[in-house]
Amino acid sequence: MAADAGIVELTQAQAVEALFALNILEGSRIGLVDACRLVKRMQESGIGDIAEIEHTFKLGAAQIRYEKKPPSWSEAAWEMVRVKEKITRRCERTLQQIRYMIRRMEKRCPDICVRPIGGITGEECRAAFGRAFDSPIQQDKARVVFSGVWTLAMKRGWTLSQSDPHA
Repeated sequence: MAADAGIVELTQAQAVEALFALNILEGSRIGLVDACRLVKRMQESGIGDIAEIEHTFKLGAAQIRYEKKPPSWSEAAWEMVRVKEKITRRCERTLQQIRYMIRRMEKRCPDICVRPIGGITGEECRAAFGRAFDSPIQQDKARVVFSGVWTLAMKRGWTLSQSDPHA
């Protein structure tokens, strides 16, 4: 690309690529320059190739969907497991225990598990733990484990309350 006194000359390949890019963006209310700036910012943040950029967009889209429609208690609990597997890298034994506790809640308290996470009160959680777990020790462990679900829900904006109903 050569520039002379404000005139820019594109090669034929560059012109075809620019036209193709404009065609892709048509109707999106996003210009070619803004699209390029977004890609450049992603690369500057360490997301370098197109596969990583596409993966980032998919993760972001999933996050936006969660923010628009709060997940059920079960969906939030399984998302917590996914976060613990991928990000915090908990040991497999710990993850097995958490998975067991979620499945037990789903089996014994399906009414709570299908409700949006943000609409569940502390009293409802305590009652559900009482139904799902037989001993006070198990119930205490459930409160500790599922406190992570509530923390994740607050961080992701799935609930308006800032207090943990599991406490």
